[in-house]
Amino acid sequence: MLMLQPAKVVLEGNVVRQNFSFNDYYLSFIKYIQTSDATKQTYTRQIRQFMNYLAETGTGTPTRQTILSYVEHLKEKGLKPATVQNYIIAVRQLFNWLEVEYGFPNVAKGIKGAKVSKAHKKDNFSMAQIATILQPIDDTETGKRDKAIILLMVTTALRTIEVHRADVEDLRHVDGKVFLAVQGKGHEEKDALVQLTATTYKALQDYLNTRTSKQGNTPLFTSTSNNSKGKRITTRT
Repeated sequence: MLMLQPAKVVLEGNVVRQNFSFNDYYLSFIKYIQTSDATKQTYTRQIRQFMNYLAETGTGTPTRQTILSYVEHLKEKGLKPATVQNYIIAVRQLFNWLEVEYGFPNVAKGIKGAKVSKAHKKDNFSMAQIATILQPIDDTETGKRDKAIILLMVTTALRTIEVHRADVEDLRHVDGKVFLAVQGKGHEEKDALVQLTATTYKALQDYLNTRTSKQGNTPLFTSTSNNSKGKRITTRT
């Protein structure tokens, strides 16, 4: 465990002078974050990009100009505005924490990433497009699984992480209708119900009938690869 001493900060103009390893603070911040593993991994990845930038530019102690230059660097890489914005939000969170915990001047305060349009950027699939996507899928276990996943996602708008987390026991029958209990974004429990269409539920049943293991606490979707057969499907898959 890193034993960090309170920062001894001297602010000269807009430059911070202090004798410490910024990387140590970064590692402590990641340990400090109290959130889901998925969110922690996202923050780790985003802030690591910033740390890589500091290393590439030979920056010892970041200044406000460092953050502004980093914003331009992300834009020049051709990243989407939403991605740039998320990266800068992560950096701002890091400096917010440094200010509270160690008295480090918040050189990222108020810095914006990129303007993100609030308009929806993609149209939904048409029924004809969905039929085209489903048409080449075969009747193997993998095919039936993929068909069930696609139908589930296009009819309920679930995110990949919600499909990944789903268990067989999350299927609920209420008043003649079938629902799937999901853990929504920012929630700690599967406390939201999404209704399944008859076609989607039939596809799920067809898939589960190919499985040897389908007890209540088993994953709803499992891998069919040789290395991880029967284990929970990954978000990447």
